[in-house]
Amino acid sequence: MKARGTSPTHAKRSKTAPRARAGTRSKKRKTKKKKTLKSTRKPARKRVRAKRTPSVRRRLLTGLLALMGVALLMTALYGLVLDAQIKERFAGQPWAQPARVFARPIDLYAGLSLAPAELVAHLNQLGYRRVEQPTSPGEYRLAGQQLRLVTRGDSLLTISVQALDVYFAGDVIVELNDGRGDALPLATLEPQMIGSLLPRSGVDRNVIGADAVPTLLRAALVAVEDRRFHSHHGIDFRGIARAALANLRAGRVRQGGSTITQQLIKSHFLSNAQTWRRKFKEALMAVSIDARLSKDDIMLAYVNEIYLGQDGGRAIHGFDLASRFYFSRRLSELEIHHIAMLTGMVKGPSQFNPRRYPEAARKRRDLVLDILSDEGVISAEAALQAKAEPLDVVADRTGHFGGYPAIMAMVRQQLLRDYEPDDLVSAGLSVYTSLDVVAQQRVEQQVGQALAQVEREHDVAEQLQTSAVVLAPDTGELMALVGGRQIGFDGFNRALDMRRPIGSLIKPFVYLTALEHGQFDLDTELSNAPLDVTLDTGQIWSPRNFDDEYGGDVPIFKALAQSYNTPAVRVGLEIGVQNVIETLQRLGMAHDPDAFPSLLLGALELTPLEVAQLYLGLAGSGFITPPRIVKTVTDANGRALRAYPLEVEDAVSPVSTYQIMRTLRLAATHGTARSLSWRLPGLPVAGKTGSTNDLRDSWFAGVSQSSVAVVWVGRDDNESTGLTGAQGALPVWVSAMRALDNAPLAPYPPEDLHNVPFDYTTGQPLPYCDSAVLIPLRRQSEPPPLAVCR
Repeated sequence: MKARGTSPTHAKRSKTAPRARAGTRSKKRKTKKKKTLKSTRKPARKRVRAKRTPSVRRRLLTGLLALMGVALLMTALYGLVLDAQIKERFAGQPWAQPARVFARPIDLYAGLSLAPAELVAHLNQLGYRRVEQPTSPGEYRLAGQQLRLVTRGDSLLTISVQALDVYFAGDVIVELNDGRGDALPLATLEPQMIGSLLPRSGVDRNVIGADAVPTLLRAALVAVEDRRFHSHHGIDFRGIARAALANLRAGRVRQGGSTITQQLIKSHFLSNAQTWRRKFKEALMAVSIDARLSKDDIMLAYVNEIYLGQDGGRAIHGFDLASRFYFSRRLSELEIHHIAMLTGMVKGPSQFNPRRYPEAARKRRDLVLDILSDEGVISAEAALQAKAEPLDVVADRTGHFGGYPAIMAMVRQQLLRDYEPDDLVSAGLSVYTSLDVVAQQRVEQQVGQALAQVEREHDVAEQLQTSAVVLAPDTGELMALVGGRQIGFDGFNRALDMRRPIGSLIKPFVYLTALEHGQFDLDTELSNAPLDVTLDTGQIWSPRNFDDEYGGDVPIFKALAQSYNTPAVRVGLEIGVQNVIETLQRLGMAHDPDAFPSLLLGALELTPLEVAQLYLGLAGSGFITPPRIVKTVTDANGRALRAYPLEVEDAVSPVSTYQIMRTLRLAATHGTARSLSWRLPGLPVAGKTGSTNDLRDSWFAGVSQSSVAVVWVGRDDNESTGLTGAQGALPVWVSAMRALDNAPLAPYPPEDLHNVPFDYTTGQPLPYCDSAVLIPLRRQSEPPPLAVCR
């Protein structure tokens, strides 16, 4: 039993054995624990690294914030630069305004030669509207021989708005009253704008004030272009989001998020480039201008700035100019359907051009009318009525703008003497001229018809060219100017820029020089025989008469009236070619030609305007005034800057001038221009024909009491026309004179001249009888005893 039992020692061990095993397990556990601790040290090192990660993030965040700060600072600085540009631009005159050129106002009075159709045409060019009952400025009604109208007026020229009744008898105004039956002595229509002096960019605009912007136009622009215009600060983020959503739904760009302010910035400062840089700049400037200007000022700037179409090389900017361009109306005169069309064109002036794409323009206009109705700007009934209206676009713009390029060239020439070129295209000047548009259009029409008739009568194969200048003899003011056959063509201006030999037009000045020297009088006889002249080079020059017919001696008055060559050369050589040149220069010729003997027969190249200036001196009894067209210039505010008063200078002897004019009158009745007797019956005029070698140039210069006119006919290639001055230029001159109101020539005779009767055929004195011509001489002369009347 003991063997099986447990001794105390064994028992004790038994008790302790488990502890030993337990201790062993415990040691093992500790070992595991150590392993566990050892295994967890690596994550502990990860935690140390994780503790360094927030430091990197802080660095990244700090760097990012620093970059954002620099970006904001740079943006702020850039914004300040842009703001300075806006401040500078809008502190003064924001827009370059071209100089506007106006014709002279048309005066209406009883006795004026003006047909009803001509007055209606002029009213149409001024943009007047034909209505059933005129009640507002710019409206008229023609019923038979009575025309009722309400004039617009012009505050700068103190022309008042008034109602008028004009009564005609044929082509003459016989009565004028104020619409209530009270007679009026005179009524004045506002001047017609005939053109602008544009900058090289071609940008044109009419800058208007806030009072000239219709309330409906402001509301329409807000409703169509920028509904939150009055609440955003230059950029409409809600509008951008709305446009982006609409474009996303449509799958294409259908809406834009640009505000009116952004559109103004884009048009006035920036290009059309679709870049992020441009858009960023646009946004900054929009915020800046919104902070700097009131909403009313932004709207006014937008109305004056926005692009609305193209007229050839002229860009139409601003609603007022667009109104005149498309409707020939002032902006204040537009109706609902007009305003809707212009508002719709903002989206795409080319796409919705009513002249090129009338259906697209109509659809766009009607859509705008729907928007205005939906937004409560106009009633649904008004929108419906406006949709029924035609587009009302003026089809023919000739006469409204750009119809007078030859006139504009002369205006520019005169202004450049006193103004810098930049001022003419940017300072907003208003230029008032002497041009009578009715007379100008008459002359243009008659000259063209007469030239075609000359070609038919003389069977001219090649088309001829022409130019014409008509001046007022007492003031030198331009009455009409034709620069070429193609009226309205803005090209080579033959009246101002073409220099051609003037031929026999010089002879009156040769004889004028001789008379001034004192040893010659109109009855002084000169040889009409052939002539040989030895030149300084040793060569022989042999001038001949045009018809190659010669005779004995002839008095000066007949030699000039018949335009003989050899007498003119003889007297010119005797008095000296240089003295003839000095006479021409005293009468206004600017350059200094060589004193060759051939100058005595017109080997002198002048423009038609320069020739007209010489004959202006003859018509003015020896007093000269430079040809002019500009009368007054005002600044953008209507203040007069410069007036061009009449300038008169004593140039040559009134006695000698009168004698030459009387001889030129004789040329029109008995000499080379004698066809004027039946071409212009009852209208005494004086004139001189001119032809050059091989009949390359045909000239005529003529004078009535109320006009001095010069006409040239020829070919641009300088080939022969086969026409003398009497065959080519004279008929064209006559047609121009018929188009104007002319008074018979009646020069005032000086006291120390005596009319002496002569036989024109023989050139000998006669007793006073019906067949005699009266020649003004400096001395009293008696006819020979045997002279009898024929």
